[in-house]
Amino acid sequence: MALEYRIPFQFKAGQYNSLELQNVSGEYITLKLGEWDVLTYTVPKSSRESRLYSVNEQSMKNDLYATYNDEGMLKYVEIISGDDTRLIFINYLSNEDARAEIMDFAEQSADIISGELLKYKGKAARLFIEYYRAVEGFDFAAKIGSDMEKQMLIDSLPPHKRTPEYERMIADNCGDYPHENRIECDSYTLGVMLDCCPNEICGELLDMAITYMTNAIRDRVTDKLDKTDDFRFIAEEYD
Repeated sequence: MALEYRIPFQFKAGQYNSLELQNVSGEYITLKLGEWDVLTYTVPKSSRESRLYSVNEQSMKNDLYATYNDEGMLKYVEIISGDDTRLIFINYLSNEDARAEIMDFAEQSADIISGELLKYKGKAARLFIEYYRAVEGFDFAAKIGSDMEKQMLIDSLPPHKRTPEYERMIADNCGDYPHENRIECDSYTLGVMLDCCPNEICGELLDMAITYMTNAIRDRVTDKLDKTDDFRFIAEEYD
């Protein structure tokens, strides 16, 4: 049997543990924790079901918090445990509010990813941005391919494929470079934020976030890397 947690949309300004809110009257969102630690709720702005995984009962009982703005409107529902915060639901007050929240996320993510990339001190042959988007998930990451890694890929080609075309093809394939080179954005949080958007602007805001992060990372990082003569910046969607 699913456990239910009711979070009112209107309360006093501030942040409250969900246990303080269970007897508050008025409209509320219902979070249902079912089998296999799956949390579901219906998104008010779109009437679609949001489904989150690996949400345990102990966290829901002890660490579920709701934050209300100065007008007492629900803004965030989060699991907060020590320094760790996991977004569960965000209540957008308007389409512009959704746009501003997702742009803020994109700006912070671009800053974090750029900072990590700029720690690289080797010679860069490629800077990749790769992303994936579908109904069931989203992924966005940056990856540096070193000059040595590029040469190892080219050297791995069999003799009959040692042509400029094949060499360029393998050198430009992000997936052939080590997976541990990936620096990822917080795809989980962005997924929740997009899930809570009105249907009519969800795709537009995802495109906005991808475009902003891609361009910001390119502009902040490319000129500061020690690059090979054939360095390339490559951004592409994978499937």
